Amino acid sequence: MRERDGYLPGVPCWADTSQPDPGAAVAFYGGLFGWEFTDAMPPGSAGQYFIARLRGLDVAAVGSQPDGAPPLAVWNTYIWVASVDETASKVQAAGGRVITDPFDVMDAGRMAVFTDPEGAAFCVWQAKERKGARIVNEPGSLNFNSLNTRDAEGAKSFYRSVFGWETLGLGGGAEMWRLGGYGDFLAQSDPELRERMGRVAVEAMKKVRYNNVGTIEFLLDERGEFYFMEMNTRIQVEHPVTEAVTGIDLLKEQIRLAAGEQLGRSQKSIAMKGHAIECRVNAEDPVTFAPSPGLITAYHAPGGLGVRVDSVAYEQYRVLPFYDSMVAKLIVQADSRPAAIMRMRSALQEYVVEGIQTNIPFHRKLVVYEPFVQGRYDTRLVERLLGDQLA
Repeated sequence: MRERDGYLPGVPCWADTSQPDPGAAVAFYGGLFGWEFTDAMPPGSAGQYFIARLRGLDVAAVGSQPDGAPPLAVWNTYIWVASVDETASKVQAAGGRVITDPFDVMDAGRMAVFTDPEGAAFCVWQAKERKGARIVNEPGSLNFNSLNTRDAEGAKSFYRSVFGWETLGLGGGAEMWRLGGYGDFLAQSDPELRERMGRVAVEAMKKVRYNNVGTIEFLLDERGEFYFMEMNTRIQVEHPVTEAVTGIDLLKEQIRLAAGEQLGRSQKSIAMKGHAIECRVNAEDPVTFAPSPGLITAYHAPGGLGVRVDSVAYEQYRVLPFYDSMVAKLIVQADSRPAAIMRMRSALQEYVVEGIQTNIPFHRKLVVYEPFVQGRYDTRLVERLLGDQLA
């Protein structure tokens, strides 16, 4: 999973713990995970309540135990819902119980406590502001909850009906639950989603009677919905990726169309195989991305099985400041995404460009960056990677 806004219906978004000694707990978790705590208890109120933040984002809370509570410290998980009251009805209809009726928490939102049919308690939260619990799968974050159950099928049915969770088999009888449509997305590829995107693109071109090579770009959201962004009515810089996984020479097809010839294949005859990745090698600073024109004093391009370099660069080639800073395109192809990433790592290590700065060091960091490797990336990936480098 990528970094995400935890406030989506059905996604665990918050955790807190009631402790006999909140001060000691603050010192323990702060030292263990690097959490920074802020005292959030209004002046004059009884007890203590501290908000924990990681990289500026709210992730959890530590508070005093209510008077009369047994001296047992536990963590409570809160699942974001659009309506606490509607969720209460769903819980009861699915065989669960309401432990604490929905109630308002000052001006922060609304919450309730339920149990599933086996008695496992969970809290739901309907916040007025969506400002925290957004760091997932990062050191020091709370990102996963597990449930031991006597009735796996009954538990799956209950949580599916209340929150829409789906299950994924992990082997050995283990299963993982996730919110439908959320998570690894096109990542390890959703053929139905890919087919829908392709169908929309083809239908759009038929409507405008477009007869050339072109690229339609979409934006994909966390729910698996996609939206038209733009169309490039030309060969795209990333066209080698398409060529690598389809075996089709797109430039050749464009020339055929311009000559008045018909395409030599149908849409159904096109099959994708394996995985391809492209890195643009630019004459720029690898941190600030400022242009770095000048004379290339040494140049060595990688090669080998599944490695392709499109470039006109060579030793003593001068990169001028008047044009796009791209010096080369490095493309790798392999049977799977993990194998393609390994091949790209090797190719980037072999690539040598001296005399000017390039973004090759940035690409080397990117292909070992865990969110990218796990397919948990979005439009803020570069921002987060650079932020981690400077932290």
